Amino acid sequence: MNEQEQLLQQLHDIELQPFTSLSFFSELALGWWLLAVLLILFLLLAWLWVRLRRNRRWYHEACDELEQIRAAVINDSTAITVSRCSALARRVALVANEREAIASVAGEPWLQELDRLCGKPLFTQGIGRMLLDMPYRKEPGAASGDLDDLFDSLKSLIESVRRQGRSVQIGAGRA
Repeated sequence: MNEQEQLLQQLHDIELQPFTSLSFFSELALGWWLLAVLLILFLLLAWLWVRLRRNRRWYHEACDELEQIRAAVINDSTAITVSRCSALARRVALVANEREAIASVAGEPWLQELDRLCGKPLFTQGIGRMLLDMPYRKEPGAASGDLDDLFDSLKSLIESVRRQGRSVQIGAGRA
């Protein structure tokens, strides 16, 4: 026998294992399973983080706008200040409700809706009544303490809606 025949005789047939559907998964290394679980966990956490940032964005925009209104009180008339406060209250209410439910509400029902959102009678029985007619008076007059109380009422409204966990932008273009 020559050398080539000896080498051929050493060769054996390949024995194949019977294929089962779970054999592929059972042969995967534990590290790959761990990597897949970590990837899914990372994607879930990223999605939650994006939602949380969206939920907080309108809140920060509303607080910033309230601070701008408060800072501009020196230069703006009382009517303009109260009008800007009223517009901010409307946008905050739109965050908490559907546009159709809020857009057409005015007068006393509007103040009742703001009280409902606050959970306190800050608008129907408090300083928030200024929002009803102050912007339309010819000679609106309000003490600086009244405006400070109105700002505090708006801050309470913003905080209450934030606790309800709504996620919409409060941008100045909406009214």
